[in-house]
Amino acid sequence: MRCVSGHNRGADDYLTKPFNPTFLKARIHGSLEKKLMHDREKQLHIELTGSYDALQKTEKARDSLKQQIINHLKNQLTSIHGFTQLLKIESLKPIKNDQLILTLINRISNAEQFMISLVHGILDVSKFESGEMPVTLTPVELIGTI
Repeated sequence: MRCVSGHNRGADDYLTKPFNPTFLKARIHGSLEKKLMHDREKQLHIELTGSYDALQKTEKARDSLKQQIINHLKNQLTSIHGFTQLLKIESLKPIKNDQLILTLINRISNAEQFMISLVHGILDVSKFESGEMPVTLTPVELIGTI
């Protein structure tokens, strides 16, 4: 009866009197191991929670980056489409404005180069994340760079 009452009040273990010193040492050792395991479990839970939070932040950043990339690509494609349409209209005119045509071609080329560099950046991020592109730190002469 005492055993049930003690466990109901939060006791983990008990010994009856007179107690055997060997049993006492074994019970203390077992309780200490249980406490260490419990503390380790708490620590792992804290670490796991931190990792989960970091993963959530990373996923939000990735989603934001993806949305920015999509918007940049869409804007550049819209520019290319518009400039191409203007080139078609200009090419139908009997007297062509060569300067306007060159300007439109340059704008199309700039949009194309921007899209290519954006795609290369995406591929570099993928290589970095997969470990195919190791990062190495190198000293830089700041004064010379500026």
